[in-house]
Amino acid sequence: MLFQNDDYGKDYLKGLRDGLGAKAASMTLSRKATRLRTSIDGHIVKLKSLNADVFFNITTPKFAAQAIKKMAKSTGSRCTFSTSVSSIGSVMKPAGFEASQDIISSNYLKDTSDPQWKNDAGMKALMSSLPSTS
Repeated sequence: MLFQNDDYGKDYLKGLRDGLGAKAASMTLSRKATRLRTSIDGHIVKLKSLNADVFFNITTPKFAAQAIKKMAKSTGSRCTFSTSVSSIGSVMKPAGFEASQDIISSNYLKDTSDPQWKNDAGMKALMSSLPSTS
């Protein structure tokens, strides 16, 4: 598990541990990432060395993309979970779609960069309400 060292990351960590109950003891390592770093490669190298079967990524979009890209270079497959920050536009595309395959994530919002919502009435209303960038 890689989590950011703030309330967001700590809340996810607590929720995961609570949800796993006694099985939480099988988590081999949790690494904290601070938003002050420019790269999390060192954390990923350490996590990869553990040969874990599951990787849970609780970071901001920039670091989530870095982690996905770096983890994809590892040998063997691992089940990867990513938090709701991992939208197509902010994480998956920057990480590279090839590296982003088979990641399990959730989102409770429609991603404005996802073409599947191009003709969605709610998305059209949202986009028309935003200030013009031109």
